[in-house]
Amino acid sequence: LVAHPAFLGMDITLADEIGETRSTAEDYAVFGNMTYAVTPTTRLILGARYTHSDISESISDPINAGVDTYFAAKASADALTWRAGIQQDLGPQTMIYFTAASGYKAPQLNDALTPTDLVLDTVEAERPTSFELGFKHSLFGNRLYVNADVFYTRVRNFQTQSCTSVPAGILCANINVPRVDSKGIEWEVFGRPFKGTTVNVSGIYNIAKYPKGFLGADGSDMTGLQLNYAPKFKMTMSVEQEARINDKLAIVFGGDATIRSSQSMYLAADPIYVVPGQTLLNARISLKAEDRWSFSLFGRNLTNKIYPTQLYPTTAFAQGGLWQLLDPNSQRIVGLQFDAHF
Repeated sequence: LVAHPAFLGMDITLADEIGETRSTAEDYAVFGNMTYAVTPTTRLILGARYTHSDISESISDPINAGVDTYFAAKASADALTWRAGIQQDLGPQTMIYFTAASGYKAPQLNDALTPTDLVLDTVEAERPTSFELGFKHSLFGNRLYVNADVFYTRVRNFQTQSCTSVPAGILCANINVPRVDSKGIEWEVFGRPFKGTTVNVSGIYNIAKYPKGFLGADGSDMTGLQLNYAPKFKMTMSVEQEARINDKLAIVFGGDATIRSSQSMYLAADPIYVVPGQTLLNARISLKAEDRWSFSLFGRNLTNKIYPTQLYPTTAFAQGGLWQLLDPNSQRIVGLQFDAHF
C-alpha cells in the first residue's frame, strides 16, 4: 500500500511504483488598512490588498498515468481584495458592527493523471465575498466576553477535491465548484468569570450548499446538498478549574465536548457517505507547578464513538466496499502526559 499525501486527503493506490512531485508556490502582496473615528463611538474600517500568485509543478506518476514520464505546468493569478465596515459602541461593554469583504485563495494545479488525461489542469483561484453583522459584549468587569454574528458568503470557483475509484486504488483531483453560497450564525462565550475558572463555548449553524446542476465524483446530482465536511451545526464547550495546593502547585480539572450534526464525507449524493451526528467528550486532571511543568491523566472520546474521518468508494476493485480512514481520536484513548518548560 502506497499513500501519496494530497490536499484534504490521500491518493491511495495498490501498487509498487514510485512517483515524484516537485512544486513551487510564490505569493507577493501589498496591503493597507485604516480605522477612522467618525465620532468617539463610531468608527469606519477600510482596507485593501493586492496579491500576485505564481505556481508550478512537475510530476512523474507511473502508477496512475501508465507511463514513466514527467509532466509539468504552471499558472498565475492576481487579486485586488478589500474590506469595509462600521463599528458602533453602544456603551463601555457593547459594540455592534457590520463588515463586507472580498477574499482570495491562490490557484492550484490538478495533478491527477490517467492514461487518457496527461495534462495538469489549472484549478482557478477561489474568490469569496462575505457580509457579517454582529456584536461584542463583555460581562463581570471584562472577565467574560460574548460575541455573535450572522453571515452570508458567496464563493466563486470554490476549491475542493473529487476522488474516484480506479483499478489501482483511489485517485483524487483538485476541482472548482462554480459557486457556493454559505449563510448562518456564529457565537462565542469565553473568559475567566470566576477565580481559577476558564470557560470557552463556540458554535456555528451554517447552511452551505452545492449549486444547481453540480455533479459529484460519481456523476450524481448534488444540487442543494450540504458541502462535504461541513456539518450544519457544530459546537464546542470547554471548562477548566484550577485549585491551588500552595503558592507553587495546583490541581487543574478540565473537560470539553464537541457536538456535531451529520456530515457527508464524499462528493456524492448517496447517503451511504453521510456520517451521523455525534458528541465527543474529553476530560483531564493535571498537577502543575506554575508554568514550569505539568503531569496529566487524560481521556479522549470517553464514550468511544468510533467514526471515520474520511470515506471513499472501492467500486473499481471491490464492488460495494468503502475505504474508511480513522485517526487516533476516532476511538477512546486514555493516557498520561508530562510537559516541561525550560
